[in-house]
Amino acid sequence: MQTNIVRNVALLILTVMCSRNLHAQDDSLKEQYMNIGDDSTHVPPVTTFTYRHGALYTVGMAGDSILSFSIDGKNIPRGEWSRYKDRIARTVRYVREARVRLAQDRRQLARDKEQLAMNRQQLAMDRQQADLERAQAEIERAQAGKAREEADLERAQAGKVREEAEIERAQAGKAREEAERERRLAQLDMDRHLNIQKAQLSEQEQALREDRKIFQENLAGDLVKDGIVPDKDSIRSIELDPHHVSVNGKWLPAGLEKKYIEKYTGGGRSMSYHHNDDN
Repeated sequence: MQTNIVRNVALLILTVMCSRNLHAQDDSLKEQYMNIGDDSTHVPPVTTFTYRHGALYTVGMAGDSILSFSIDGKNIPRGEWSRYKDRIARTVRYVREARVRLAQDRRQLARDKEQLAMNRQQLAMDRQQADLERAQAEIERAQAGKAREEADLERAQAGKVREEAEIERAQAGKAREEAERERRLAQLDMDRHLNIQKAQLSEQEQALREDRKIFQENLAGDLVKDGIVPDKDSIRSIELDPHHVSVNGKWLPAGLEKKYIEKYTGGGRSMSYHHNDDN
C-alpha cells in the first residue's frame, strides 16, 4: 500500500511539472495535462498520456512506440494517425521529457528514503550508545572507590619499589659494563675471522686471474701456431664453448674446432672475449 501511495504522489508531481513545462514552452496552446499513468502489468510497461487542447487527447505508449490514440474517448485507427502527426509528435516529445523528469524524481525519492532510513538507524544506534555509556558510568563510579583504596596501598608500596629500583639500577649498570666487554671481545673475534676470509678470497681471486691469464696465453699461442691468426694482437674476438669455436667472427674448420674443444673446454669451460678498439 505504501508503494502505491508513493507511486501516485510521484505521478501527480510529474503531471504538474509537465503541465508547467508545457505552458512555459508554448503558452499559446493553452494545453492542460490531466493525467499520466503507467501500467506495469504489461510487458513492456504501457504509459497513458491524457491532456486537453480543445478536445481530450489520450495516447498509449510502450517505450517510444505508440499503441493507441483517441480523441474525446473515440479511438482513432492507426491508418488515420497521419492526420494528427504534429499533435502526436508533440505528445511523444512531452512524454519523453516527462519520463526523464519522473526518473529523476524517483531517484531523488529513493535517495531521500535511503537517507531517512540511515538517519533512523543512526538515531537508534545513538540511543543504544547512550544507554551503554550510562551503564558504563555507573560501573566507573563503583570502580573509582575501589581505585582510591588501591591507590593508598600502592603509595605505601611505592617506597619499597623505589628501594628495589635503586638496587636494580646498580645491577643494571654492572650488567651493561659486562655486556660491553663481551661485545668488544665478540667484535674482535669477528674482525679476525673477516680478515682471514678476505685474505683467502684475495688469494683465490689472484689464482683465478693467473689461471685465466695462462689459459688465454696458451689459447692465443695455439691460434697463432695453427695459423688461424698471424699474431696475438690480431685477435679481435673469441667464442669458445663445448660445442663451437669461432675466432674474429669465423667458425674454425671441423678438425681444428674439435681439437680446441677437447683441449680448452674440459669441465664445461667456456670463454667469450671481445677486444674493445676504444681501449
